[in-house]
Amino acid sequence: MRMQKLILVLCGIFAASLIATSEADAQFFEGDGGIPRLMLGGSTGTFRISYEDFKDIYGDRSGNSVGGFASFLISVPYNVIVKYRTFNKSGSYETETATYNLDWEQRFINFGLRYFRPGKKGFSNHFGFGFSIIDIEEKGDYSIFDSQNKAPKSNNAGGFFLDFGIHYGFNRYIDTFAEMEISSAGIEGKSGFEGSSVGGYYFSVGVAVSPF
Repeated sequence: MRMQKLILVLCGIFAASLIATSEADAQFFEGDGGIPRLMLGGSTGTFRISYEDFKDIYGDRSGNSVGGFASFLISVPYNVIVKYRTFNKSGSYETETATYNLDWEQRFINFGLRYFRPGKKGFSNHFGFGFSIIDIEEKGDYSIFDSQNKAPKSNNAGGFFLDFGIHYGFNRYIDTFAEMEISSAGIEGKSGFEGSSVGGYYFSVGVAVSPF
């Protein structure tokens, strides 16, 4: 429920920013150096994994996630972007005969395109999409993927991501942002749809710099 509220709030803010940042009213930081091309950023937020069996072992499908990105403006407003973030969770699972202490380590590498015009004053927005590569490592004597429960267990998954967000530019070099990312990826031949996907929903806030 908390994540759904966050999604609705961000969607509302994003829709408002689309109206507020129309081309007719757009203002830019012109002059010294022109339009910045390189943007580097870091973020922290909450990730909710879609995989339904996750909650049976780790108790909650949501947790903290941190990451970063680098984007490069090819031609206004098209940017190539690479994103990286991690999601770690610890939990315990009890059976009739034993209790297992487990650690989940998940890493995302996303690469794709972002529709964004850097160098705007005040509020602006972005939309992006691309491929998502996910690496998962389970530590402990139990695995949610392996029917034989052999561990440690590593899995790789491939899929896609979509993201959208809002920015506030303080000056040409620094802005803050809030972003919602949706990712979907399946492992071991399973589909990447809700319930069997190791992707999920990521709401984050962060800071970005544009050195040149």
